[in-house]
Amino acid sequence: MGNTVEIYDSENYRRYTKPHELFKSINILEGIITGINIDNIVDEKEIEELTNWCDLHRHLINKDPYKSIIEEIDIVLQDNLLTQEEIEDIIWLCKMA
Repeated sequence: MGNTVEIYDSENYRRYTKPHELFKSINILEGIITGINIDNIVDEKEIEELTNWCDLHRHLINKDPYKSIIEEIDIVLQDNLLTQEEIEDIIWLCKMA
């Protein structure tokens, strides 16, 4: 009898990791927003990071909480500015996820 290796397809495996992936992605976003909020200066690099986060997760836009978060970020970034109120709204959405 030889050793057998069971191969799992990625969807079967991801069934167990999805909650962690959600938690991790939202925490990354919250970290980006918190970093922006700490110094009260929004520079081009921070806007780029926020945009990159949205682009990385855009394939999940039809699923909550990504739908509400990405739509909110898209709206607030239309003018390439983030107000304190917009930052607080995004942080609130992250905490509700």
